[in-house]
Amino acid sequence: MTTLLKVDKIYIVHVSTAIDRANHIKKMMQKFGFEYELMLEGDIKDLNEKVLNKYFDKNFVKEARPAVISCALKHLLIYEKIIADNVKSALILEDDVFLMPNFISVFNQSIEELEQTGNLKKAMINYENSTLQFAKNETKDTSKVLFPSHKSRCAAAYFMSNTLAQKIINYTIENKCNLPIDWYHNDLVSKIDIQHYWCHPTIVEQGSHNGKIASLIDEKKHGVLRQISWKIQKIYKQKIRPLFR
Repeated sequence: MTTLLKVDKIYIVHVSTAIDRANHIKKMMQKFGFEYELMLEGDIKDLNEKVLNKYFDKNFVKEARPAVISCALKHLLIYEKIIADNVKSALILEDDVFLMPNFISVFNQSIEELEQTGNLKKAMINYENSTLQFAKNETKDTSKVLFPSHKSRCAAAYFMSNTLAQKIINYTIENKCNLPIDWYHNDLVSKIDIQHYWCHPTIVEQGSHNGKIASLIDEKKHGVLRQISWKIQKIYKQKIRPLFR
């Protein structure tokens, strides 16, 4: 547990063989003074029949890439850990994230705002800019950082309560996960009443999206050209396009 954040525990989705990512996330967490726990279970090698039958729809298992299934499994196993450890609230990160300098202050404000909504137990707050989508009404009230949404942004950085983790696991055990984890979060809105929130400003950037770290799930490009393209798109979508709304 960190005393710096208004959350009980930080869990990180991590592929056990990705040493470079382990080093990256260690430096990132040390920079902010955060304690954390890596989810090392659920690698592709762990996708045995028993595990797949417990959590996943058979058609999804047939059609999805093993890396996509493994990623979803690691998130689900973190929810299991939240329940087993009796953790009241958790921040879940993927291991390629970069936290912005204002991460602590904005995160804590988002939790304070969430507590005022009465939706703490069913809320999922997304902190990243992975899709370069931003809250449509963020310019109307610049004193706020939390904005309700009908969907998630991705699954690289989000908050949830123990209650929500339990609801997702209960539903998944009975009905099975049939989508990549971020799409599954969207699908669960109508199934178990999740309330998504987007944080603005975004305070997390995903290395596999901004070009700084190679993706372990798909063929997304990385390197200097990707980084330049990402920066241009971010400036346009975050700063310029809102001026014409």
